[in-house]
Amino acid sequence: MITWLILALLFFKHFLADFCWQSDRMIKDKGHLGRIGGLQHAGLHGVLTYVILMHFLNIQACIIIAVFDSVMHYIFDFMHRRATVKINVESNAFWVWIGIDQFLHAMIYLIIGFTVTFLTADFV
Repeated sequence: MITWLILALLFFKHFLADFCWQSDRMIKDKGHLGRIGGLQHAGLHGVLTYVILMHFLNIQACIIIAVFDSVMHYIFDFMHRRATVKINVESNAFWVWIGIDQFLHAMIYLIIGFTVTFLTADFV
């Protein structure tokens, strides 16, 4: 049961951070290593993941998993931006890359959800 709750919260977090709270600067900077907007965007994901997990795990586990989510998000967004920067938004290739990007994010959330389930399981 906890796995489904974590997954629902992580997907809702993803919607908020990627589609509602992403600034123009974040969008522009994601394809360039070290630019502040891309770092802020990945950091937002990490902070929101921490806020979700703090209800289930200890501080150390929350920090480790939140940093993992943030780093992976940064890498995936960087790769996605670099792969699509010269592709027309109306082309099929652009939307295939959108799908790949979202699939990779979903896989990270599955890893996080099952990790939390494992860490909170009572092995008696």
